[in-house]
Amino acid sequence: MKKKWWIIAAATIAACIGLAFVIPALRPWRPGVTKENFDRIEIGMTRTEVEAILGSPGRAEGKRMIWSDEQTHAGVLIRIDEEQRVQRKTWYGDDDRSVLTKLLDHLPWRNKEPDPEEFAVF
Repeated sequence: MKKKWWIIAAATIAACIGLAFVIPALRPWRPGVTKENFDRIEIGMTRTEVEAILGSPGRAEGKRMIWSDEQTHAGVLIRIDEEQRVQRKTWYGDDDRSVLTKLLDHLPWRNKEPDPEEFAVF
């Protein structure tokens, strides 16, 4: 009887740990200037696809589009070619958070107040 109990307990713990990683991964992404959204952008994407991910650019100067988030002091610079496709992308900001911190950031009640001295002003 004890052996069955330990097997059930171990399986339950393994399932809970698995769900802790799967549930945040299944959440829909939020548009805006985040490292997650920046990583979704690929070379060759159209301008329309980029704007669907990041929203409208804060500034557009010729072939350069710039997005910034004043709250986190992060920013994205995208260069597009003549065909309105991503030629180069650059991230300004930090994302050296631990895996646990990244998972906790998905919690809706967690207030993320970045330290302004951590980020270079974009």
